[in-house]
Amino acid sequence: MAKRLFALLLCAAVASGLAACGGQGNTPSSSSAQEPASSAEPAPSDAPAEPSGDGQFEGEVRVYSMSPDRSAFWDEMSKNYMDKNPGVKMAFEVFEAGQYYSALSTALQADDMPELFTSHGSKNANLLQYINAGVVLDLDPYFTEEELSVFNEYLIQRAKVGGKLYMTPGSYMDTWPVFYNKDIFAQYNISVPKTWDEFIAALDTLTANGVVAMGMPGKDVKGPAQTIMLIQHAMTPEWVSDMVNYKFDGEPNGRLTDPRFKEGLVEFQRWIDAGYFGADWKGLDTNGGILEFTSGKSAMWCRGSYDKDAICANKEINVGAFNPPTKDGKRSLIAGQDCASGFSVYSKAENLDLALDVLKHLFSAEQMQIIADAGQNVPGRTDVTSSDAVFAELDAEPAEVVLPLYSDYFGALGLEGLDTWVEYKSVCTQLAYGEITPDQFIEDMETNTIDYETRNFDPWGDGR
Repeated sequence: MAKRLFALLLCAAVASGLAACGGQGNTPSSSSAQEPASSAEPAPSDAPAEPSGDGQFEGEVRVYSMSPDRSAFWDEMSKNYMDKNPGVKMAFEVFEAGQYYSALSTALQADDMPELFTSHGSKNANLLQYINAGVVLDLDPYFTEEELSVFNEYLIQRAKVGGKLYMTPGSYMDTWPVFYNKDIFAQYNISVPKTWDEFIAALDTLTANGVVAMGMPGKDVKGPAQTIMLIQHAMTPEWVSDMVNYKFDGEPNGRLTDPRFKEGLVEFQRWIDAGYFGADWKGLDTNGGILEFTSGKSAMWCRGSYDKDAICANKEINVGAFNPPTKDGKRSLIAGQDCASGFSVYSKAENLDLALDVLKHLFSAEQMQIIADAGQNVPGRTDVTSSDAVFAELDAEPAEVVLPLYSDYFGALGLEGLDTWVEYKSVCTQLAYGEITPDQFIEDMETNTIDYETRNFDPWGDGR
């Protein structure tokens, strides 16, 4: 059985809360690095730095981010810091996700690195590349266990490489809850399901009454992929845990050849045959799927929390959300760290104390509340609450089983130079359209996509 770095997290107190940035990112061409190389770093101070707020700092701090749609948040956070530290000029430089790592590499080559920068953490090999280049500060000496304890353990692990903290945990999360139409549920006397059997019973009741039970845009390759992952995470959470913690011990646990993985694929086919997705799902793109839900034609839709605003666009639709229940009646949170919500420090920054002070500022609950107050995504800190009614409903039913989106870990398993997320979405769509069988799905991924024994990188740092 695979050794578990963070196995099934049974944490009822965790705030409930997928890839707005689902891609694997730009993986460095070299796959030889398996553990972060040691780098010369400034000696840490005796105690973690605290946000100053007293104007003691002077200088300039640049922050690289990849979320243009959140520029207003970063601007407000920058202004808050500069108001307290008038001698500091703080500026976010924001890039589109597809351009971000190229811009960061250019800055590194030009010896013009920003003091703070974001990444996907251990989701892909990009952060490891910069660690091995000796330009990322080990943050362990600067943060106490108490400071980190307010974050979901998953987010802390995502911020670590080789067991060391190289970025702050994400301030918010992407999750994949089930959005539902409360009025349709009430019409057919359906309660939010607390067990897998109740979930299936709700799907059956809605379908029997001519309602599209679960929206799935078949022309959007993410539609089938996300639905399959919903099923896998709820039906076989133990397999998901084994997969993301896979270790080469000669056992099939966690591989796609594990019978539990096929079980989810077969169940997905049953959903299609049962008509849960309605008659027109193959012709729907993302916008069509959203319109189907917002016009009251579908009762549920599993979609990333980043699409919440679009899903709730029609204010006449009474929208709620729940985390899918497992077979044994636990709430299963499908978690993903949103891009650009945690930051690393350039280890060679001229004014390292200032950079760390700004990092503490961005890391604070007060500043992270700004994002939560805007009602976007699920807060990463348990002491920050969302003002959004849909996310508040998720908070009211805390998840007991917290698992990362397993497709995130294909980046570690995938053949070098191959975007495994793209390949996975492709075979999911082929399965949905009946072009391949579950066995062919597994054979394609195992043969053409995944190399279990030679990883592109080792985010765990234990030689897996």
